[in-house]
Amino acid sequence: MYAEHEQEAPARSEAAPTAFRAAEKLYQLRREQIFRQRKGKRVSKGVTVRATDLTSVLDLGLAGEERPLPLGVARLPAQLGVPSCMPPSAAAYAFDAHPGLLLVRGALPPGLQRQLVMEAFTRFCEPPNHTTLTRTHPAGLPGIWAATQQGLRLQPAGQAACEAASGATGTDVSTPDGAPSDGSASSGRTTSIWGAGGGGPTADSLLRKLRWATLGPPYDWTQRRYLREAVHDPLPPQLRSLATELAGLAASLLGAAAAAGSGGGGVADGAASCRNGAAEGSLGGASQAFCPDAALVNFYYEGDTLNGHVDDAENSLGQPLVSLSLGCDAVFLIGGHTRDVPPTPLLLRSGDAVVLAGDARRCYHGVPRVLTDRPLPAALRADGREGGSSSSDAGNAAAFAPFARHLQHCRINISVRDTR
Repeated sequence: MYAEHEQEAPARSEAAPTAFRAAEKLYQLRREQIFRQRKGKRVSKGVTVRATDLTSVLDLGLAGEERPLPLGVARLPAQLGVPSCMPPSAAAYAFDAHPGLLLVRGALPPGLQRQLVMEAFTRFCEPPNHTTLTRTHPAGLPGIWAATQQGLRLQPAGQAACEAASGATGTDVSTPDGAPSDGSASSGRTTSIWGAGGGGPTADSLLRKLRWATLGPPYDWTQRRYLREAVHDPLPPQLRSLATELAGLAASLLGAAAAAGSGGGGVADGAASCRNGAAEGSLGGASQAFCPDAALVNFYYEGDTLNGHVDDAENSLGQPLVSLSLGCDAVFLIGGHTRDVPPTPLLLRSGDAVVLAGDARRCYHGVPRVLTDRPLPAALRADGREGGSSSSDAGNAAAFAPFARHLQHCRINISVRDTR
């Protein structure tokens, strides 16, 4: 979802906000100062977060959970087929008000969630991938996660040497002892930009400024185009395969729902051409098979938002967009073709997937709130384990523990798309 955090498009005056903007303001984090009287003067006592009413946010259940469905929301029949990569508890939903929108609750198994979280911090934000920090650090900040765990600082001399050698963009840089920490990218070079002393910024402070990373051809927000000529690694095969399976699931479920008249009418448009990655038609303007080649990884922290926008930089909006949620819960808004259409608020949890196809592909959507005050699912907590309690389980839990601690205040979203 290619829109920078905290960047709003020009809108009407605050006296008459659009329906989408009004919904954003309803759910956004609001801090208030607390005052008290002291010797006849108002003295600040601190800041508190204003309570937010989430009762209108749709929190749809997993398979087997008995929850009443709101009007216009359909749980799609599981017998149409769930990809083998998904847990049996996954549940798919279509929405009459948003043809082409598919929400799959619990689409990602716990092990895959942990793997993607680790890769988001140790591989997806490594050069040659572009990130928020590329503007100020053109050669990238390789090894930033490992350096954060070791409490290191950026070394100006090492960074200058790295930038001077950036003709070999994408070379990983090891930590000072030449052995990357567990979970970091492997390295064949020992030039280090990190060190224990000096006056440079800490790796932790830089990591917390990270808000996005691009996979595949980087996206230029100024020119609004993909830089295919820039040095980049291809989209990781696992993400490509996962997005293709989810797009195929959307084609099957939404297409069947539309044919049966049980919700999701008109939804088969954008997804029919991508079932199982094979071209099966040109409905919705998609004249070729869905072949994802790029992704945006967004990192959200408390108070961060993604304002309402339409992803329209790709050559064909007939191709679906597949979005994966990891970490903290979030409120997701999906509206219509203009900001005047009142959006539907959905609660997204870690492991959920959203597919925007057909008409929904051209609709405004955004994230007004990340809920960092809620506990993570057991599989993503520092003490969480999947399955038994063997030594290998304990080892995996220990390796994931630093990621789990960071994830307590962070949401990751990976949106995969076909840019051709």
